[in-house]
Amino acid sequence: MQPKVNVGRKLHELRKQKQLSLRALADRCNLTANAIGKIERSEVSPTISSLEMLANALDVDILEFFFQNTEKDVVLVRQDTLKEAPEPNIQIQNLGIGLKNQLFEPYCMTISPYKTISEGSVSEYGEVFIYCLTGTIEIIVHGGNYCLLAGDSLLFKSFMPYTLRNSMDQPVTLLIVFQAPLGNHFGLRHLP
Repeated sequence: MQPKVNVGRKLHELRKQKQLSLRALADRCNLTANAIGKIERSEVSPTISSLEMLANALDVDILEFFFQNTEKDVVLVRQDTLKEAPEPNIQIQNLGIGLKNQLFEPYCMTISPYKTISEGSVSEYGEVFIYCLTGTIEIIVHGGNYCLLAGDSLLFKSFMPYTLRNSMDQPVTLLIVFQAPLGNHFGLRHLP
């Protein structure tokens, strides 16, 4: 069960992070200091319109009010704690997630011999970087067919669907880095 989100507490945390008083925040948006204080103390529930004004005044995405503060400024991932996707003939390890306002997601992917993986677009905005660590991989993206050997890399826009094809009798290992907007991460869709 997910813990209940306290929007008022999150608003208070964000205001303190920005080093703003109630009055200073009120001056930045169309709300009174008293109304903001009541929201922070959970005496009233804010409207979507109020949250939009507060988010703009705090220069944050409105979704920030609903995320638990589990993100960090530095993330260390030990080899024995890597999360792995349970997919047949493919091993995907998340090499780092949980950074505050994270935009990039690094993964190590191993594809079994003679396997093909087709992936839709990662996001409307962003980029995908693929570096071949071992083996040979064929990547089909944006009408092009690219063969990567160990040490080769490919960079493309993340709105483009792509296919990874291992036509060899050996596994291929890739380092893949996705850039995606907050909340639209590859790992959220593929990892437990």
